[in-house]
Amino acid sequence: MQDQNDNNVKLIVLNKIVDLKKLYSKILEEYMPDILNIIREDSVQSIEINQKVLELVTDLVNQRNVKEVGVFLNKEITKAKKLPEHKSAIDKEDKEKKDESGPSEYSGIPSTNEYRYLLIKSVSKITHIYPDTIPQMIEPLMDSFLMFEKKGSKASLETIVFIRELVETYAQHRSSILSKLCGLLSSIKNHMVLRVAIWIVGEYSATQQHIDDAFETIK
Repeated sequence: MQDQNDNNVKLIVLNKIVDLKKLYSKILEEYMPDILNIIREDSVQSIEINQKVLELVTDLVNQRNVKEVGVFLNKEITKAKKLPEHKSAIDKEDKEKKDESGPSEYSGIPSTNEYRYLLIKSVSKITHIYPDTIPQMIEPLMDSFLMFEKKGSKASLETIVFIRELVETYAQHRSSILSKLCGLLSSIKNHMVLRVAIWIVGEYSATQQHIDDAFETIK
């Protein structure tokens, strides 16, 4: 797969692996590093390939490989934070090149927000299966995806809604998430995301320390 440059061929192979998963999931679990390497090689050049890989990863994750998957997702989240919104930085140049010589190398690059959403969805599924991974996975997501505005605000909204769900469902992780969220409030740029974040802090701050931190941050 890593030596194959044709994305159509990769998609065909991935679809076959998805079919095999129903019968041979235990065997495929042993090949998790190879499956993860498909995205490492392709970055976000093909949203279809990335989606298939992330679906495979979340279906094949187990107690033995969940830490490896968590490290991989954290790296991808950090990478996705730095990606340009859609193709804004190259749209004008790309259009000019297209007029002269046909489609450019960037014309197939998917929406950055779409890839961010896939990562949030993967983290959500894995943390619900393995709640002990919440501290490992939620902090990079909060650090990377809460601060977007304008075109990136969809990822921020999806992230804050996910955080609200975690805080409500997993009381054992509530304190650490609230502390982290209080520290990030001043960095949130989108008003809708900030509104939900303040509601979470106000609704779930149960200790005097959390209440004092919340008031101090909001001030």
